[in-house]
Amino acid sequence: MSFFNNFRKKYLPERYIPVLISQKENIQLVIQNENYGISAVQKHKRAINYIINGNPSKSMELLYEAYIIYEKIDISEYSSKLLKCRGDCLLDAIIISNIFEKKYNVDSFDPDSICAFVYLWISFELSHYTLLYSLKSISELFFFFAEGMMITVAGFIQTMPPTHFSEYFSIVCEYWIAVYAGIEFRSIGNPSEKRWLFGENKEVFPIDKERKKYLDKMIRSADNRIIELTTHTNNYYGHNLDLEQMKQAIQEPISEEDNISYVDLFDTMIRNLKKNSAGPKVTDLFKRIPITFNEAFKMENAHALFSLIYADMYNKENKKSDVDVSEELFKLGIKYNQLGKYGTANVIFKEALCFNRNNYQIQDFIEQNTAQLLKKETGINMNKDIDDYYDDEFLW
Repeated sequence: MSFFNNFRKKYLPERYIPVLISQKENIQLVIQNENYGISAVQKHKRAINYIINGNPSKSMELLYEAYIIYEKIDISEYSSKLLKCRGDCLLDAIIISNIFEKKYNVDSFDPDSICAFVYLWISFELSHYTLLYSLKSISELFFFFAEGMMITVAGFIQTMPPTHFSEYFSIVCEYWIAVYAGIEFRSIGNPSEKRWLFGENKEVFPIDKERKKYLDKMIRSADNRIIELTTHTNNYYGHNLDLEQMKQAIQEPISEEDNISYVDLFDTMIRNLKKNSAGPKVTDLFKRIPITFNEAFKMENAHALFSLIYADMYNKENKKSDVDVSEELFKLGIKYNQLGKYGTANVIFKEALCFNRNNYQIQDFIEQNTAQLLKKETGINMNKDIDDYYDDEFLW
């Protein structure tokens, strides 16, 4: 066995290898297809090679050089893939700092886990939920306890029990990989219509079959990672959960006292970051994402629409109350409902309810909209048509 293989076996857990290789593949796409950040991603690619082949010191130097170039590019100039590179650059520095016995500091380079999370999450938003490896990177980021805690504190959920955050938020990320991959998998071959419940479409082009293979791979990878993390938490916290039980556990209330799930907490954290819980530097990134409202609406990109509607909602120039935001989201959900986009409408309605939890009208719309989704995709008629509930006041 070579020195490099010995080194990697001793210091770099095998699970990081596919993550780092996927980063190189994303970098290559940037080099081939984009105009910005080429010198940064080239240095970043070399840094990845050094960390894989056992030279973390040289890797850290190149990551710092790449980081300086990334920082000079305005957020409005970033594509989703380039922004993922920027987040991965910080993640890779964090991996080196945590995994290797010696700390490799370069000047004042202290990789910010909060910024890494935001870059990676926005890259996922901008990709219209197709850059699943952005979630994979976030999953690895949360597994480091100190960095994971910094992100949750920035997201204003530090009052919840902190013990499980790192591991359980890693599991939530893997869960979302499976969810979004599953929706795309079922929708391939019919790009104008998302399938939330239907089985897969059998009539697809060869290029779609390759995408299906990738999505199937991501779903299996997510499940395997959840099993790995579940084994870890079972040993550490004395649980006895299997894969399906863990998936269910993260969707159920944490306890009788804390009537909120880890999936809900993850959404709450992102929502708070957009609203300014971590300060203007972070919120400004969400405010200036390079996507228009019409683009986000057409692609049913709910999270990008959330950013455009309520990022920095408390600023003096464009101040909005929670009720204002709830009403705006409610109207948006109705518009999706009228277009027959019931799955996306439900996502919007539920976000509207988070800003006005006692609004029974929104709750009624969620029930009726869900019934319409079931009727459309399964033929099961659970309720009468939602048209009976329309109020002209809320129509566009």
